[in-house]
Amino acid sequence: AAGHAAEIALTVFTRDLAEGTLTVSEGSFKVKGAPGATGFAKLPIVLELGEGRYLTAVGVQDLGSGEASFVTTMLDSRAGG
Repeated sequence: AAGHAAEIALTVFTRDLAEGTLTVSEGSFKVKGAPGATGFAKLPIVLELGEGRYLTAVGVQDLGSGEASFVTTMLDSRAGG
């Protein structure tokens, strides 16, 4: 059976807790797999963040079905990685 490709949209919101600035990073991906397959996919996105603490929200949406998932977390960015 031929495989299919899911179209995935990824959006990352980061708010600098010290300055209050909001950054939005977006990416779109085609993930190939067999019909009915489940599992994981790597969706790389680059965040351009300075040193500091950030409130981060990540949204992932399957553009075909409209299903979406969201998660929020704190992120510490320090000089030198």
